[in-house]
Amino acid sequence: MSEAQSPTQPQAALQPRTGFFVRELPYVLLLALAVVGIAYTSLSPDTSVAYWKVLAPVFAVVCIVSQWSRVPAGGGAKMRLVIVQLVHWGAFLLTILLLFLPEMQKMLPALVSAQVILYLLALSTFLAGLYNTSWQLVAVGVLMALAVPAIALLERSVLLGVVIAAAVLVVIAAYVFHRRRKSGPPSGQRSVRD
Repeated sequence: MSEAQSPTQPQAALQPRTGFFVRELPYVLLLALAVVGIAYTSLSPDTSVAYWKVLAPVFAVVCIVSQWSRVPAGGGAKMRLVIVQLVHWGAFLLTILLLFLPEMQKMLPALVSAQVILYLLALSTFLAGLYNTSWQLVAVGVLMALAVPAIALLERSVLLGVVIAAAVLVVIAAYVFHRRRKSGPPSGQRSVRD
């Protein structure tokens, strides 16, 4: 029995030493790449399509690598993981390509198309987590899905804040101008007082 346990003991000893951040690094990477993509899409929706086309294979590789150790060896389980993830992320990439066909772009503005891509990426990540029973991938997918309306709200809030600030500045300027005009002595009298 001790011979059978000895190979597992070094693995068990390595598990606690591995930090939380190192274990969760692939998921943090996915979330960071998604945040960069969201920012890029909100700044330049027309050119962000290329970013998402590159990101699909990156997500596929991270999903495969992060789940590789969880899949049992033998029985074709690892090959199934690779095939399922490649088909899954390939379908995502195909959907992006279809979405940005010229005929589709006539119907959808670039910003709407970019938001659809973000939702598709969030859904694809969520589903990849369900396939692999990975709560981390599910969490990344949910966070990405919540980020899309949050960014839209933030953009509206910023615009609303700018409009309100401009209105307040106009009212203050009008008040100051009116007050100076009403109570201020002519410029000739002011110099005698000083």
